[in-house]
Amino acid sequence: MPTYKKVLVTGSSGIIGHACQEELVLQGYETVLTPSHHELELTDEQSVTQYIKHHQPDAVIHCAAIASSADILRARAARVLADNLSMTLNLVKACADQVRKFVFVGSGSVYGSLTQSPFVETDAIQSIQPGSLEGYALSKIVGLELCKQFSNCSDTVFTAVLPTHVYGCHAIERKKEAVIDSLVLALLQARRSDTPEITLDIWGTGKLCKRQYIHVRDCARAILTVLETYNNSTPVNLAVDQAVSLDDVVQYAAKRIQYKGDIHYLTERREVASQRLMDVQRMNCLGFVPLYDLHKGLDQVIEHYEKLLETA
Repeated sequence: MPTYKKVLVTGSSGIIGHACQEELVLQGYETVLTPSHHELELTDEQSVTQYIKHHQPDAVIHCAAIASSADILRARAARVLADNLSMTLNLVKACADQVRKFVFVGSGSVYGSLTQSPFVETDAIQSIQPGSLEGYALSKIVGLELCKQFSNCSDTVFTAVLPTHVYGCHAIERKKEAVIDSLVLALLQARRSDTPEITLDIWGTGKLCKRQYIHVRDCARAILTVLETYNNSTPVNLAVDQAVSLDDVVQYAAKRIQYKGDIHYLTERREVASQRLMDVQRMNCLGFVPLYDLHKGLDQVIEHYEKLLETA
């Protein structure tokens, strides 16, 4: 039986928030609150305070954030930082001593370029990722610190998770937030239109840089595991052990989709040969086991988008 009867999920229209909502319902949680922007404006402190007092959730999973492609995050860096900080601060303050459990969904972007791989959770708050994601990463780092400090001065249990790259969007319009989804859709559309060749947004050879990718269903299941079993303010990395290159992803997807055309990458762009991998010992100690390896996850994503494209 679930520990919490009423759970608030912010950002339920996003990739992770939507999956958390579905997983909570699937696992039998009695009430799942998924307010729209009109019902809950997270950048408005009074709106947040009133919502929490009125609805009285037992637990909160805070997924809401301004998140998009690196280009958009770069162009809107100031707003991303200000709005994400405002949303998290308002919600943390409103929830302190009002809810039993608060889970902040951070991001693997908090690990800076000088952090040694594989990344350990205790390094998360000590480093800022420079570059296009700096504002976004900083807002997540501050969120981690808020959870830590409010854990020390309230009866609410504040904790956090740090997902690696997530894939498996529920909607085509979200594809830019997940690189694997974007690649799969591009290949599917090229096959459907009999395009003889395609250039994908992958720099260099696509082989030198390896990353961990977690299916959004596994990400949601891991977040609920943290909700039910983990009560420490130190965050938990959410990732799988397997690390792959984008070229690995493309080659498997193209074969599975049966795309016969020529595939090109942006070879004029310099490829960074770095490994940004997460340590997953803490997650494994919670007894969490992912359901999807990369091939099974890609198969599910391909089938999902094939159906969406057929009905579009």
